[in-house]
Amino acid sequence: ADQPHKPDITAIFKRLRSIPTNKQCFDCGNSNPTWASCTYGVFLCIDCSAVHRSLGVHLTFIKSTNLDTNWSWLQLRGMQVGGNANARTFFMEHGCTTTDAQQKYNSRA
Repeated sequence: ADQPHKPDITAIFKRLRSIPTNKQCFDCGNSNPTWASCTYGVFLCIDCSAVHRSLGVHLTFIKSTNLDTNWSWLQLRGMQVGGNANARTFFMEHGCTTTDAQQKYNSRA
């Protein structure tokens, strides 16, 4: 299997979304985010996913955790080793505490 199939994707995201920190949007805290930044391995609400799209694919690449079936194994692995808690720790360790998406995702972190 070169590419994961829909049941694989569904199972992986079901498991990842059961983690409490992934049940809220990484950027704004809204409940039950259904979008993700493959780049950062974080879960996002639809509003914040639109902000990410406006930043450009060179900074953050967005996919739906429900609708998109073209996830690669590498992208899914990034979501598994990433997640909201690890990303939050990473940004804090790099002194990036802003909630402004432009500043955060254009920062050196």
